[in-house]
Amino acid sequence: MIGRLESTLLRRWPELGLPGRAPARLSFFLSAGAAGRHGKVLFHVFREGDPTPLFAIEIPRATPARSWAVREYEFLRTLAETAPRAAGTLFPRALLLEDTGNRVAVAQSLLPGEPLDDHVALLGDEQGAREAYRRAGVWLRAFWAGTELLQGSQGALWEPFRDAALFYLDTFSPPGREGAEVEALLDEIDGQRERVTRCCLGHGDLRASNLIVTTARTGAVNWEFGAKRQLLWVDPLHFAIDFSLRSGRETGEDRVAGLEQGFFRDGWLRTLNGEFLCSHAAEGTPPTDVLPLAVPAHVLFLLHRRARLAPAGDPAVREWRRIAQRCLAPDAREKLAALTPAEC
Repeated sequence: MIGRLESTLLRRWPELGLPGRAPARLSFFLSAGAAGRHGKVLFHVFREGDPTPLFAIEIPRATPARSWAVREYEFLRTLAETAPRAAGTLFPRALLLEDTGNRVAVAQSLLPGEPLDDHVALLGDEQGAREAYRRAGVWLRAFWAGTELLQGSQGALWEPFRDAALFYLDTFSPPGREGAEVEALLDEIDGQRERVTRCCLGHGDLRASNLIVTTARTGAVNWEFGAKRQLLWVDPLHFAIDFSLRSGRETGEDRVAGLEQGFFRDGWLRTLNGEFLCSHAAEGTPPTDVLPLAVPAHVLFLLHRRARLAPAGDPAVREWRRIAQRCLAPDAREKLAALTPAEC
């Protein structure tokens, strides 16, 4: 596979927009094995004898990972057609899709900079967390400015969240008040479906580890879950949820405790989430109208996504069930409604 890739890349070098003249040979450095993100083997590719990487190649090992890699490639091409000036800075450029029938390889450009995780001390530190949220906001504003915001019915946009709520009812048979809360969520989702709102191209997995930063720029990688039409609050809310969960896990507690700190317990992280969502989650109605529905709906969606990727009884699925239960607790709606500042 590597030999075939090398010959294809060298032959198509000019049309792929790669820098300089095609070298005589390429070097492939294994950066991550199949145990990494979504079962993909990742290579960085170099000119022979030059330590600066030119681009990356993903070779998925499992069937689901192959479909995600192809989807990411196609979505990056859509992004480049929509916002050509942003390709290679706000998001990678899709360079090549090689499909042998048995194996798929995808080449994409490398964004300049380093992962946000490596750039700033994020967790347990208010200053570092504020810098992370600032960087996420910089990227969101630049991405939305470079792509078109559409206007349309919310019906299809809510469909994945409705499916996730139905999955939760069918899989976990939540008793009593918990089940009633899910039923109420379904009613509210159905009530949203005929409304009109702005929507956007979306990343779908916006988190600190997927942001690449320099002093002047911020870009985003890993677009497997990218969406051509997405509610504007999805990416900011995903970032806030992921950061809160990770903060809990890596500061001596667990992810449920991180969710508590980020959304339900007074403190700087909850304040930061409220300010961030006030600035970036509005989608035609005040965020206070949306968030009491959006937070539990998105958590159920993430649980559904995890359950589709993991075997039955997976510990991560059980943990996500606990996270969902916290969002469905009796006091959750009131606290979520008060999450954003009063002037939002």
